Amino acid sequence: MVNFTQKPDLFNALRTEGADPALEQALFRKLFESAPEGIVLLDNRDCIVRVNPGFLDMFGYRKDEVVGRPINSLIVDGGLDEEASDLTRRVIDHQSIRKDTVRYRKDGTMLYVSILGHPVTLGEGQVGVYGIYRDVTEQKLSEEMLRQSEDKYRTIVETIEDGYFEVDLEGNFLFFNEALPRILDCDPEALKKITYRDLCTPATAERVYDICNVVFNTGQPNPGFSWEITDRQSKSRHLETSLSLLLSSNGTPAGFHGIVRDVSERVRAETALRESEKRYRIMAENTGQLVYDYDLATGAIHWSGAIERVTGETAEALSGVDLDGWIARIHPEDRGEALALLHEAEVRGSHYHVEYRFRTRGGDYIQAEDNGTFLLDDEGKAYRMIGTMSDVSERHRVTREMAYQAAHDELTGLFNRRKFEQVLKDMLDHQRAIGRSHAVLYMDLDQFKVVNDTCGHHAGDELLRQLAVLLSNQLRKSDTLARLGGDEFGLILHGCSMVKAEEVGRKILALINEFSFSWEGRNFTIGMSIGIVDVAGHTSLAEVLMAADQACYSAKHRGRNRIQVYHFDDSDLSRHQLEIDAAAEITDALREDRFELHFQKIMLLPGHHGERHYEILLRMRDRAGELVMPDRFIPGAERYNMMSAIDRWVVSHVLQGIRRRLDAGRHQEDERFSINLSGSSFGEREFAAFVADELQRTRVPPQAIAFEITESSAILSLERAVEFIESVRALGVKVMLDDFGSGLSSFGYLKTLPIDYLKIDGELVKDIAGARIDLAMIEAIHRVGEVIGIPTVAEHVSSPEILECLREVGVQYGQGFHFHKPEPWRWG
Repeated sequence: MVNFTQKPDLFNALRTEGADPALEQALFRKLFESAPEGIVLLDNRDCIVRVNPGFLDMFGYRKDEVVGRPINSLIVDGGLDEEASDLTRRVIDHQSIRKDTVRYRKDGTMLYVSILGHPVTLGEGQVGVYGIYRDVTEQKLSEEMLRQSEDKYRTIVETIEDGYFEVDLEGNFLFFNEALPRILDCDPEALKKITYRDLCTPATAERVYDICNVVFNTGQPNPGFSWEITDRQSKSRHLETSLSLLLSSNGTPAGFHGIVRDVSERVRAETALRESEKRYRIMAENTGQLVYDYDLATGAIHWSGAIERVTGETAEALSGVDLDGWIARIHPEDRGEALALLHEAEVRGSHYHVEYRFRTRGGDYIQAEDNGTFLLDDEGKAYRMIGTMSDVSERHRVTREMAYQAAHDELTGLFNRRKFEQVLKDMLDHQRAIGRSHAVLYMDLDQFKVVNDTCGHHAGDELLRQLAVLLSNQLRKSDTLARLGGDEFGLILHGCSMVKAEEVGRKILALINEFSFSWEGRNFTIGMSIGIVDVAGHTSLAEVLMAADQACYSAKHRGRNRIQVYHFDDSDLSRHQLEIDAAAEITDALREDRFELHFQKIMLLPGHHGERHYEILLRMRDRAGELVMPDRFIPGAERYNMMSAIDRWVVSHVLQGIRRRLDAGRHQEDERFSINLSGSSFGEREFAAFVADELQRTRVPPQAIAFEITESSAILSLERAVEFIESVRALGVKVMLDDFGSGLSSFGYLKTLPIDYLKIDGELVKDIAGARIDLAMIEAIHRVGEVIGIPTVAEHVSSPEILECLREVGVQYGQGFHFHKPEPWRWG
């Protein structure tokens, strides 16, 4: 075995003419095996002869998966086959190649590679390819990120209206954007050959130099200084410039860069303001607002004639009052903020708007609104303060009242949902900062609908008012109680552990159970379901509210009038969450038209004649394109009252499909497509009218469709079911009673429901080959159907044995996988 640690001996052995072949072979094998690059040896058919671990690691294969296989079938996408084959041909033609391209790992992920290819003789004159693959993905991504960053930077610089510049330490321009020559009124090419000194007077140039010197020596940027240049029309231009050091790659100062803004218009406006002072003073004396003009240098203040009306003081009485005396009249609680805003405006020489309470002559406070501007001299120092002051007490009172109304529930006086969510959001942000524990209770009344339906909405409103008082009296001042809507209340327990929160919940529940509501001689007991959630386990407002709602839902699901603490793995909560998610997905699917229609044939059984039937089935595509079955989204649709929208979508699309079949000559007169309807749809009085409108719009014969309604939903709303069936049958549409036999009193309803077909519950059908009771029930159902003159349909027919049993009974139609598996309905 060769010892690679003997470096001097190895070096001598290899540099000697005619070195030991075994030693050379061992050395190059070691290099081959340990190289981080992927190295591969190909024959002239592109098949892999040898491969090193670096190649296998790079592309995610095992050695036995690649040796003997064409390399293009392993790491080349179909779109690059020609490129890869061309590389191999060039190498076999004794050309060395280098190529940066993309290849694909076993798992399908793409990587950028740099390929070196050299021809090699494999024996007997056969030429192969010796390839080296280096992963340059990170390099490529870094280059792309750098390019994007540079593009973004350049886009920003070129699109801003202000001028941007970079100069060296001598003031020569290194770079500037398109806006700078326009601002400086200088030709771009000429600007490259001059410095800032060529644009201004020597005195101004010296001042700019001093500013640059300070920035250079301190390293601190200058946020903005003013200077003046003369343009090509010999007019003055007033500029504001920010300045920062420009550093070289090694961190040493290389120049300066900054932003130049043309403020000539603003300076002219300030000049015009000073020149028109007399006119403004006249106007000030005649306005309803208190106008003041304060000379910061002398301390003199001029007041307009409205001062007595606003403050109760005459101008003569205030003639000796300076700014400090005026500030002393601002309410102590407002003074700090007002002074901070005024100071900021003074420094910037900008407009200010501040509101504060101001003490009048009588000692009362008015709500004052103060608007004004600080004027700056050429040195950038404020020298004057001009503004107006108005008494806005009435407006402030109305604003406070509106703010109260915006945050409170009008009926109960409690906080409303908007305020509740704002408090909860602020608490979440605060919790992240200090880590305190808090709890939220979501409370839903259990018998509120009984009171409303029995005694009317006035009684319901009074009940809510009484409960609001009852709950408020039991809470701390730090807690937040709100009416969230309808009969739902929310409670935020600040700084409260879950143990204490459960105690509060039990206390509230006991209080509600002891409470009796009386209205016009009637007494009602009210229950409450309470969901409790620990805020600490959540990071967003939506998460907390959803968890609390889910916990309350679970309390109702488990019997009502109880407390349920939110647990992430609670099965009821999981089911509730699935329904919420499904409802959201359904909304998007309806908007994005991601529902699909499938169909299954309903077959005439041997010995019977009649129409050809097909049941329309609904499916949904999720965002990933996967097909979602109805049992995944129908429960959520039912809970959140979305079934009617889904049913309307199905009816419209089925009728459109039949219309296309009619237009194409593919629809037969004896074909009938049955559509499943939910109880919520036929429970709507408008749904039958919707069906009539759609039939008229699509010009589809009514006999081309039928509606299937389940026995259970029809029984729940028997009167509405009968009304709907009669309405659509009057149009010519047939009705099939689905899942018949699932209830204990099924036969009794057949005398009431004017249906055209009986579809036997599949639970009875699927086991009849070995279940005599089920077979007997089917015989009875079929016999009743014969007596009242309606055909029977058996679903879930999955075997020849079941079919034979149904044939012997005399059932006319069968449906199930034995005949036909559902498939997409393509209008044909």
